[in-house]
Amino acid sequence: MNRSDPYEPSGEYLYECQGCGARVWAEERLGTCEECGGVLKNLAVPRE
Repeated sequence: MNRSDPYEPSGEYLYECQGCGARVWAEERLGTCEECGGVLKNLAVPRE
């Protein structure tokens, strides 16, 4: 499985911290970054 494309459906989703930029793969919805406590955003969700 190629994990470089966050938009490819795989059962896991790539989240990025809005504070420190850390990225984490997870199956469940995440809310806060373990690194800095910042807000995590799902990269598969379009930003407009």
